[in-house]
Amino acid sequence: MNQIQSESLIPLPQEQFGTLRAFVPDTPWTTSPLHVLEKRVGRAYVDSPESPRNLVIVVPADPDAALPEQAWLFGLPTAHALREYIEGSSRPTDFVCDEDLAPLIEEQIPDAASTDHSVHWFEKLENDEFDLERVDGLRRLRLSDAGCLATLEFPGILRTFESAKDLLMAGGGYGVVVDDQVVCAAVTVDLSVNYARIAVATAPDHRRKGLGLAAAKRLISAHHDQGRLACAVVSGREEAGELLAKKIGFAKAARLRTYRAEPTDDV
Repeated sequence: MNQIQSESLIPLPQEQFGTLRAFVPDTPWTTSPLHVLEKRVGRAYVDSPESPRNLVIVVPADPDAALPEQAWLFGLPTAHALREYIEGSSRPTDFVCDEDLAPLIEEQIPDAASTDHSVHWFEKLENDEFDLERVDGLRRLRLSDAGCLATLEFPGILRTFESAKDLLMAGGGYGVVVDDQVVCAAVTVDLSVNYARIAVATAPDHRRKGLGLAAAKRLISAHHDQGRLACAVVSGREEAGELLAKKIGFAKAARLRTYRAEPTDDV
């Protein structure tokens, strides 16, 4: 039977998300859309359910952090279906794509605000030369610590999770406890077959003490022991995040650009 290729993207039911994983490359910068497919959250649009050439994977928004949806684009720069999807966007969206598709967004939404982020990752599962920092109070996070994560600045970590407990059950984390309070935490935000994306946050009064570095290294070591390479995204290439990434010792880095479109209703 001939497979039908649509000129427009059509929504794919969440129970069929698993079929798309073969069409999304497993890289340090695509852990979010792959995690969406694994957990069957968010939305997906394809030009063909059986063999898509063009697809969009939508990562849910985080209203509490004022972060809109992310729309990850995959396909051909000449695809009418992708062009139509971008043009028809009716809600605030951060579009994410590779360099080949970037001109398509810039053409369809010329006033979209672009932001550069940095992606950092390891290439080898080696812990031999990975010195684990010794810090008092450092331990693996427990489900009972979930409430403490809300006191730390972790924008966007619950995009694909129902709750902080769900996040800790899926990928775990390490934290530093002072006076029965988690003052620093490194948690797993996304998981793919090959990569684990982590995020780190420290309470303002406990920064610049090496706590984030210690927690991050312990979590990275745990993921490497389990066969996943650690990676991280520094939003907006923020200075403190870049410094921490350097101290951790990530082997590779690349740029990730997002385009924020905020449609307005015409009166």
